[in-house]
Amino acid sequence: MKTTRVIALLLTLIMTAGCIAAHGAETVYNLKIDYPNPENSAIYPVLVKWAEHLEEKSNGRIKARIYAAGALGSIVDCVTNCESGVTDGFWSAMNIYPGIWPLCDVFMLPMLGSNKMEVQIAAMQDMLKEKDFAAEWTNLKLVAMHSSTPSTFIFADSVDSIRAMQGKTVRTLSNYTTPWLEALGAIPVSVSSNDGYENIQKGVIQGGLWYLDQIQSSALYEVIKTCVYGETAWPCLFLALNKGLYEGMPEDLRKIVDESREYYLSLLPEAYYSQEALVIDLLNQAKVPLIRTSDADLAWLASQADKAYNAYIERVNGLGHDGKAVIDTLKGFIEKHNKEYPK
Repeated sequence: MKTTRVIALLLTLIMTAGCIAAHGAETVYNLKIDYPNPENSAIYPVLVKWAEHLEEKSNGRIKARIYAAGALGSIVDCVTNCESGVTDGFWSAMNIYPGIWPLCDVFMLPMLGSNKMEVQIAAMQDMLKEKDFAAEWTNLKLVAMHSSTPSTFIFADSVDSIRAMQGKTVRTLSNYTTPWLEALGAIPVSVSSNDGYENIQKGVIQGGLWYLDQIQSSALYEVIKTCVYGETAWPCLFLALNKGLYEGMPEDLRKIVDESREYYLSLLPEAYYSQEALVIDLLNQAKVPLIRTSDADLAWLASQADKAYNAYIERVNGLGHDGKAVIDTLKGFIEKHNKEYPK
């Protein structure tokens, strides 16, 4: 075991050294940032602007290149590739790596009550200031964590309401949305977001929860008949760097990386709302009805949300935390920010 750890450490040091180049009297950090989604997704241009921001603020001492569409490896390997130094950083979704940061899984619980994306993002920033949340990130340098527009519920057939999920085999988003969907009468299964088109087309699943950008990037509008949209479950997305690389940077560069978080977050609303408009247009062109979740249906969805909350509480209580207090604190922040960002 010790030998394996030593080899892994040496590999990390070698890979990290590979991204550092001499430039006169200063060191230049050439960062390879893994982005698993295609360039036509909402966040790719945001990441490009973030990279340009780093280069400008560092006077060329940090040069980050964004590799899209899984050019540096599979999305499921983003974390381990970054930890080992195969990549210098990555962007991904929390639900792909269940249990690595168990407290942060709270952001993926359904029916938390956020009015809009800005509320969810602001509440997440508040939670990340909590000591226990910061302590989870021992393996990576968290640059930014955020949400996007809410998840959609798509159907392979024509339906009038999200309640049509009852009795259908549908895609779940996480370990915590699974008991919620089961309690609502659906049959949840785990399916990769990138495999949605084929699985819906072949009838393996009859719909489920998908992020809005995946309807565009995977052309799901070609194989679905209904899209239901509302404040149900929010994505948890994040940008991270190799921790050893970050800690090895001079203090002034670490400060630039830290401060880049606010710039990155400031770009998100325009990016995601522009994409929302684009996806709605694609659905219209494909003659796929977009149904806004009614208040009655939102109440129906919320009636079983405790099944997800109980699963989360049991999980994090077993790790020595107070899961209910975590959920209550998050909901308190959401309530505060709902007043700042009304519908």
